[in-house]
Amino acid sequence: MQMDCLLTDTPGKYDFGRYERSVDLAVEQGMSVLGILDARWGNETGLNVLGCCSPVWEHLDVWKDFTRQVVGHFKDRVNYWEVINEPPFFWWYPTPPGVRMPSDNPDLRRAPIRHYATLLKASAEAIREADPQAKIVAGAGFADGAFLRRLYEYGCKDAFDIASVHYVPCRHPEDFARQMRILRTIMAECGDVAKPLWDTESGSGGAVIGHAVQTPAEYEAVFNVYRHCFAHEFGLDRYFWFNATSAKPDAAGQLQPEYRAIGTITRLIGDGKLLGAEHLGGEAHLYVFQGVNGPVSVVWSTAPAVANFDAAMKAISHLGEPLTLEPRQQLSGRPLFICEDLRRRVGVSVTGGRETIAKPMKQPAGEPLQVCCPRAEGTMEIDDPAWDRLPWMATRQQIAAPESTSQVSRVSSSVPAELKLAWDEGNLYLRATTFDERLDVDLPTGLVQFSLRDGNPSIAEWGYYTGGWCVLNLFASKVGPRVLSYHHILGDEYPPGLVSDAKLQVKQEGKTLVFCARLPWDRISPVRPGAHEPVLLMFTFNRADAMLDVPAEDEPWEWSHTFVDTFIVKKPALSMWVRFGVTP
Repeated sequence: MQMDCLLTDTPGKYDFGRYERSVDLAVEQGMSVLGILDARWGNETGLNVLGCCSPVWEHLDVWKDFTRQVVGHFKDRVNYWEVINEPPFFWWYPTPPGVRMPSDNPDLRRAPIRHYATLLKASAEAIREADPQAKIVAGAGFADGAFLRRLYEYGCKDAFDIASVHYVPCRHPEDFARQMRILRTIMAECGDVAKPLWDTESGSGGAVIGHAVQTPAEYEAVFNVYRHCFAHEFGLDRYFWFNATSAKPDAAGQLQPEYRAIGTITRLIGDGKLLGAEHLGGEAHLYVFQGVNGPVSVVWSTAPAVANFDAAMKAISHLGEPLTLEPRQQLSGRPLFICEDLRRRVGVSVTGGRETIAKPMKQPAGEPLQVCCPRAEGTMEIDDPAWDRLPWMATRQQIAAPESTSQVSRVSSSVPAELKLAWDEGNLYLRATTFDERLDVDLPTGLVQFSLRDGNPSIAEWGYYTGGWCVLNLFASKVGPRVLSYHHILGDEYPPGLVSDAKLQVKQEGKTLVFCARLPWDRISPVRPGAHEPVLLMFTFNRADAMLDVPAEDEPWEWSHTFVDTFIVKKPALSMWVRFGVTP
C-alpha cells in the first residue's frame, strides 16, 4: 500500500483518511500490510504537490517528520515499511538551474543512488523512533543485484531489515535460481546473508510454462504456482503478487484462473514448508510441501513427459478441480496437486524438448518481420561504403513511432528510424538513422535500444525485454556515445553498465542522428550466429532527452536499469526474426 498521505500544500499537515478503511479491512481479515513511504508528494513526476520540499533529500527534516507521523499513526496496524517504490526507476527531481529541457518533456531528472541511500538512512532513524518494532524494507532493486550492492557500498546495511527485489525472472527454475544466487551472494559478501529477501512486486513475464498452456489467464495462473515453488526452493522469503485486484469474476461468478490457482495453493499448502524438490529429466518438476493436512506434492513439466505412478492417483488441478490420474500419466505445464509425498512413488520419462507457452500476453498487430542478415564487409565504420551495398533490415515506413501517452512513468518520445545490420563471427554491426524534427541541434541526444533472444517464430512469447537476454542501449548524450547494457537474467556473466570492447559512433546530419555500432557477440549475450537461429530482435528508437542523461558524477552501471523504461511502457517499435549469413 503506497502512502504519500499528503493532501495539503503545507508541510506537517497530513490526511490519512484515504488509507484508514483499507488498512482496517486488511487487518480484520488477518492480513499484514506493507506500507510504502513514497516521495511523490515531494518530487516525483506530475504528482508534486509540495514543490517547496523538492528534492526531498535536501529537506530531510520535512521527510523525517512525515515518516514519523505516518509510522506513528499506523503503529500496531502496519508493521512493515518500504522506503520508496522502485528507486532505480521512478525517482525524480527538478532539472538544475542552467539545464535546458525540451518543451515537450517534464522538468524532471533521475536521482542518483547515493541520494536514495541518504533518504533510506534518514527514514530508518525516523521509523525506529516512531515504532521500534517496525521492520524496514529497502526500496526494491532488480535481479542483477547492482542496486542492492550499491546500497551496501553507501553504508546502508543497518538502515534496513529486509532486502527487496522486483520481478525475479521466472522463465524456468534455472533462471530463478541464478538470480537468487546473485542476490544472496551480494548479501553474503556484505555480511548480511541472514537478512530476509522479499519480492515486493512480482508478476508474469516470459516464463517457460510448458506445452498445453494456451491462454493469458492460464499463463498467469500457472505462473503463480511456479513462483510459489521456485521462491521456496531458491531462497526468496516472501513474494507479493502485483495487481492482484485487477482480476474480476466471470458472468457466472467464477473467479478467474489466476485467483483460483492462488486459492488452491492457500487451501492445500498454506504456509507449509518445502520438504523437497526434484527436477526429473531437467524438465519435470516435483515439489513436496508440508501442507495443511499433510504432505502435498506439486508436479508439472516444461517439456513433453510421462509420469509413471505406482497406482492410480487422486489429484487436484491448479484451478482446484478434482482429477483422477492414470498410473501412466502425460504431464503438461499445468501443475497437479497430489496430497501425498510422491518422491518415492513416481518416475518420469521426458519425451521431447523444452516447450514454451503460446500467446501469453496480448500480441501487437501483425507478425514480426523475418529477415536475413548479411555478412559484414570492410571495416563497417560509420562512413564505410560497405554500408551502402547492404540491404535495409527495416525502412522508415516499417519502423513505428507511437505517440507518447500521459502516465506516471514518463519516458522519452519515439522517433522514426531506418536500420541496417551485418555480422561476422566476432561481432554484430548496426547502423541506424533516427529522424527527430525536435532535435536540439546544439545538444543532440538519442537512444537506440534492442533486446535479443534465440527462439522459435511459431511460439509467441511476451514481446518485452524480459523475453530476451538483455537490453542493449546505444546512447548519444553530452558525455559522448556510450553502449550500456542491462541483463535481467545473466547479470552474473554480463555486468551492467558500459559494454567492454563495444564501439559506438554517432554523427549528426541536420535533424537526424546516425548511429554505427560494433558489438562483440561475447560481450552482449549467449547468442551466436549459426548456433542460435533465428534470433528475435526487438528495437525502440527514442529522443533520449536530458531526463535520460547520465550524470557525469555517476558510474554508468548505476543507470543501466534506466533505459529499460521504454520497453516496459511502450511496445517495441520494431520486432523481427533474423537469420545470419543466409542469402535472401
